Amino acid sequence: NDFVAQEEVDTILDAWENNKEKGEKSIVSSESKMPPAGQSVPMTKQIEVMMHRHAKLVGRDPVLYLGRAIIFLMSNLYFALVYIQARERAQDQATNRMWLIIWFMGVPANMGVVAVYAYNAEFNSVRKEIKNGMCSPGAYLLAKSVLEIPLMFFFALCALGPAAYGLANFNGDDFILYVLIWTAAIYAWEAMAEVLALSFQNPLFGMMQFMGLWFSAFLYGGFLIPGDDMVWPLKVFYYILPLKYSVRSMVSHDISIFPIALFCLSILHIK
Repeated sequence: NDFVAQEEVDTILDAWENNKEKGEKSIVSSESKMPPAGQSVPMTKQIEVMMHRHAKLVGRDPVLYLGRAIIFLMSNLYFALVYIQARERAQDQATNRMWLIIWFMGVPANMGVVAVYAYNAEFNSVRKEIKNGMCSPGAYLLAKSVLEIPLMFFFALCALGPAAYGLANFNGDDFILYVLIWTAAIYAWEAMAEVLALSFQNPLFGMMQFMGLWFSAFLYGGFLIPGDDMVWPLKVFYYILPLKYSVRSMVSHDISIFPIALFCLSILHIK
């Protein structure tokens, strides 16, 4: 079993067999700590159980969190090596440095497509538990948030630590602020993945919709075409998708104190 020791499972199964032979209908002891019929499990207990289970799943199913953290680390290191000349804060590297920041955010955001599939399976499982009265939606959301937000910070450290500050020579004075910006941005993409995961019964439809949002975020990010040149109603994506805001903030806080700042900020149309 994934969540309890095998000895506990064997004890329950043995008790079932013994009671079946005796003709008894229940294996629950009269001294059991289970709540009386009609009384729900306290919210704090539900949250405790959900947190314990999800914490175990993080380690036992590494694809969703640990696997993505490794991908963020390796992919951003790869881009830092490709743009290794951009570590020099020179005017001729201004555009390259800006695009390096875009890749640092854009590629990890794209990995949310994996989360859509995993969250769809998780949602189907939790929905059955809620219908069976095993937990409440509030307990699930609280437990998931308590575990998920620290993991977003862990993602940021993996994505930015070695690549941005080890190879790309980013401004260390704004390290904490930069991590906060990146964390908020990746959490926005994570939230979109969760919404799309429960919007479709077939997770493949949610994954395709996520990819459409990701490509739209690049198209309407303000660095390929200025926002002033976009037309309504398509221009709404320029305002609602998160990539524009995260890239502008990261570029501004990394290079604002250097001579190349005005050039890059003008490309992003930051005033």
